[in-house]
Amino acid sequence: MLESTASVIRDAKGAPEKLVIVNRDITERKSAQEALLLADADFRSVVEDAPYGIYRGNGEGQLFRVNPALQKMLGYESSVELLKANLQLDVFKLPAEFRALMDLFNRAEDFKEAEAEWKRKDGTPITVRCSGRRIDHNDGQAAYFEMFVEDITDRRILERQLRMAGKMEAVGRLSGGIAHDFNNLLGVIIGYSQLLKRALGAESHLVEHVNEIGKAGDRAAALTRQLLAFSRQQILRPRF
Repeated sequence: MLESTASVIRDAKGAPEKLVIVNRDITERKSAQEALLLADADFRSVVEDAPYGIYRGNGEGQLFRVNPALQKMLGYESSVELLKANLQLDVFKLPAEFRALMDLFNRAEDFKEAEAEWKRKDGTPITVRCSGRRIDHNDGQAAYFEMFVEDITDRRILERQLRMAGKMEAVGRLSGGIAHDFNNLLGVIIGYSQLLKRALGAESHLVEHVNEIGKAGDRAAALTRQLLAFSRQQILRPRF
């Protein structure tokens, strides 16, 4: 590919006499320009189509650029509407967390996986994980910040449910162990009450008291079965 520049050489009277044409090979320059444009288009495509939120903003909470994923994450109708929001006032649930994030940027040029509590446009709280970097002016002062944001609300809910399930399992195991031990004691109580009843005979005035001991043992055995049902274990009712 050539780039041509033409110049007219005139005689002493000013009339055109010669035409000088200079040709330059600009193939490499054009290829470089096209590659740069293509790379810029690819970069914009990556940002626009990214599954996580991306934004550019400053230390006062002003947004300069947002991508569709962030707009959807925060529940705004358009990027124009979101750009009117302030990070500290409208996005961070606690302004103190925004200031803490800015402190991180002041101490380091970048950071990874800092968690924060955000809120959607309608006030619904969400938990996010942020990674970002600081872009400085030539004088070293912060110009703006670029942030990558992932919504981890569902993940945190699942983790809490798993922790709760683990706690319930531990409680179930504990109650099951206690119920088994208690059942062994009940076996002794019920068994000896039946032996005592036979030894006293039906005519003894103490038989009524022995029967009450047996009834109490039966009620305790029913409670034991409930504990083991909670722990999802099984037990055989003691019989003698």
